[in-house]
Amino acid sequence: MSNTPVSLKPSQDGYAYWLRDLKTHIHSALRRAALAVNRELVLMYWQSGRNILARQAEQGWGAKVIERLTHGWTSCPARLPAAGIRPNARRIAYRI
Repeated sequence: MSNTPVSLKPSQDGYAYWLRDLKTHIHSALRRAALAVNRELVLMYWQSGRNILARQAEQGWGAKVIERLTHGWTSCPARLPAAGIRPNARRIAYRI
């Protein structure tokens, strides 16, 4: 291995094109990841809503399904992050 430091100046051998392609590839992958996360979140919310509606239909009017769910969700010790996923995915996708 050489003891000479690596030059940080861009060389003239297509560095600019290579760097642009690399950034484009990373940006594209991050966007696809953000879309996949959003797709999974929409599916999760849809299924949760269907689950809640089924429970309400099963238990009938006045069963306070939502109130009990809210209490159970806020009192459990291991809470899931509610709103932190989508903004972080968006920020990562536009970082590059």
